[in-house]
Amino acid sequence: MKSTFGTCAVVLLLASPAGAAIGDNAVGINTHIPADPVIDLCVEAGVGWIRVDNNWLQLGDPCGAMTPFAPLDASVTYAVAHGLNVYMTLAYGPPCASTGDADGVPNNDVPDSAIWEDYVRTTVTHYRAMGVRYYGMWNEVDLDGFWEGTAEQYVDLIVVPGIRAVRAACSDCTVLGPELAHVGEVDVWLEDILRRMDVVGASFDIYAHHIYNGFGGAIWDGDSFVNALERRRFAFTRRSFLETLEATGHAPGGVPDREVWITETGYRCEPPTDGGQMATQASYTMSVLDEQLAREWYTNSFFYEILDSEDVIDGFGITRRDGSGGFMRKPAFDALRDRIASEPALSGGPTTQCSDGLDNDGDGLADLADPGCADPGDDDEYNEPPPPPVTPDLAAPPAGAVTIDGLLGPAEWDGSTWAELVSPDDFVSPDHGPGDAADLSARLAVRWAPDALFLAVDVTDDAALNEATADLLWSQDSLQVAFDMADDGGHGYDADDDFELGWARTDAGNVKYRWQAPASAPPETSTMGILRAGEHTTYEIRIPAGDLGRASFAASDSFGFTFLVNDDDPDDAFGRQGWVEWTPGIGSFKDPESFGTVTLRAGGGADADADADGGADADADGDAGADSDAGYDADLDGPAPDGGDGSTDARRDVPGVDEGDGTGCSCGVAGGGGGWGWVAMVGALIGLVTRRKN
Repeated sequence: MKSTFGTCAVVLLLASPAGAAIGDNAVGINTHIPADPVIDLCVEAGVGWIRVDNNWLQLGDPCGAMTPFAPLDASVTYAVAHGLNVYMTLAYGPPCASTGDADGVPNNDVPDSAIWEDYVRTTVTHYRAMGVRYYGMWNEVDLDGFWEGTAEQYVDLIVVPGIRAVRAACSDCTVLGPELAHVGEVDVWLEDILRRMDVVGASFDIYAHHIYNGFGGAIWDGDSFVNALERRRFAFTRRSFLETLEATGHAPGGVPDREVWITETGYRCEPPTDGGQMATQASYTMSVLDEQLAREWYTNSFFYEILDSEDVIDGFGITRRDGSGGFMRKPAFDALRDRIASEPALSGGPTTQCSDGLDNDGDGLADLADPGCADPGDDDEYNEPPPPPVTPDLAAPPAGAVTIDGLLGPAEWDGSTWAELVSPDDFVSPDHGPGDAADLSARLAVRWAPDALFLAVDVTDDAALNEATADLLWSQDSLQVAFDMADDGGHGYDADDDFELGWARTDAGNVKYRWQAPASAPPETSTMGILRAGEHTTYEIRIPAGDLGRASFAASDSFGFTFLVNDDDPDDAFGRQGWVEWTPGIGSFKDPESFGTVTLRAGGGADADADADGGADADADGDAGADSDAGYDADLDGPAPDGGDGSTDARRDVPGVDEGDGTGCSCGVAGGGGGWGWVAMVGALIGLVTRRKN
């Protein structure tokens, strides 16, 4: 969109008051006009910057006295008092300043430049006294909803008088722009703006740009974050931000002539609290910081946004109101807080080889992903430790007749190999300390049939609590498992063969959820039986082969696998205390490289220790299959089941319910239980045009 707007005959002295030296790395977040508790969240996250909205049209008498907007004054005062730097975007004209309205909405009109300049000077004078030194000139003028004019009008009527006003009001203030949305013909807009600014002698102190593009995926899926930032996909696709700077002479040798801040970026969770979507949002947040740290000239990322908007484009927030006056912190919040705290390049500490975002030893891995890095302070990526021990392998024999009822009958599970987890050795509690984790232990066995896998899990825990919805079942007592069906490892789930599922016994009944699956996976159809008796919770699960991307299973099949059992006690105000895990890879981070393996074996195998008492049980009836040992209380109700005659309970159920035939059992069985939910984990990239704006 070009115009014939006249060329200024006088070259204005509007260049940066300082040089173009590259500064330190920082992290910010978009907040709009935040209340005090929202600012507290920003402080908790550890970000150094917030971006706030100074909407011209909200001022009292916006074309006259320009009385400041009181809520914004309160936000700035509180934020500065709590150690945050404030970046303020000035934008959106009132009807009284419009020079013409083409769409019936005045906020995007081209304003009278003299009134705009007065607004900027008055605003900067007011807020510089309150500690604000960084200002943006309008927002996303390449989108019709925010600007009706041309690129040249933006420069001549917004940028030039705006910079002049800032310089007049403040000798040490910084001006950022042009803050374009990386959509459509953004490269044409950027080129036109920069060339026009060169003509009139104006320049931004820091380049600001908005990128919401994703990471990975096929090259035909559209521009990735790196395509938008640095290099285009093909010669015929739109230029990247950096390539456009080069084309206009503002990136000599491929390095921008001043710092670059990405002042809007983020991932929208749809729906806002979906477990898989929240995990993708956390991964996206970390990937943005990786790209920032890999470039000297890219020095600040402002994530969009601190709090869910709860409107038509809900889900960008890294926190959400919990309905009781508090806030739910999404995994992206936790990941951002921990990353800033642990990475010196972001927290202001000394930069080392293990915190600089670079692959120093050339093995394709950087920083803490590199086995040579023990912690962020380690300054040697090359000193890789010996290979880790071989990951555990759980043997899975064929299944006989398994009834999915949670009873774990010896006739169903004799001969199994059990993976045993015991607190505190296997307990992980990254947030709250060990608590009373000594009460938690668990064991798991796997069996198989050509059409399905079967899981048996026996959890010992002095209390069991789960009031969560299915997608948040992990936050209280529950079971989670993950599969890497190709056993190809990797850090982070891939889109081809990785799955994560969970089950829980809740107040609403037995529930299940699938957080991760390839886009091609069918709806999840596992069946479950979950029982609670005394201090035992038992799970019996059937997962069809098709649910895991297999037509069928066969002896000698092997795949990556791990599991964990979450622990939450009723008297713990913080929710989940932690978990016991077989190997890492689910709880603290998603990492198939850390999984163990399950190998499907043929034949019945040796007799197993059916009751975990330390000795394998004898074959009481001579049929080559192990029976429970005499006196094993299979239903946990106290009396021994067989009087020592070698017979065995066929089922395990709740106290007082008939042993053997399972009648009268009010447990959750296949087809029962409330609150079941399933999702096919297909993380669609966000719709840039529909996201929440300033």
